[in-house]
Amino acid sequence: MSSSSLLPTVGCPPPATVPTPEQTYAAMAPDMKRKVDANRAARLAREQATQRQMAAQGDDSDAPVWADTPPRK
Repeated sequence: MSSSSLLPTVGCPPPATVPTPEQTYAAMAPDMKRKVDANRAARLAREQATQRQMAAQGDDSDAPVWADTPPRK
């Protein structure tokens, strides 16, 4: 088998291109867009809650729990 037989022949379609996320979203049906929007909003809310929780823990969040001093009685 020669190496020239592995090359594409004339008349073959060009390689497929992958649509961008924006193009994919624009091509969706309205009900699918609503589901995508709801999922995005839920993910954003979870991320914001996580960020608020991490901010509330303070700068010492990397310290192990067992390193905390016990409460005084």
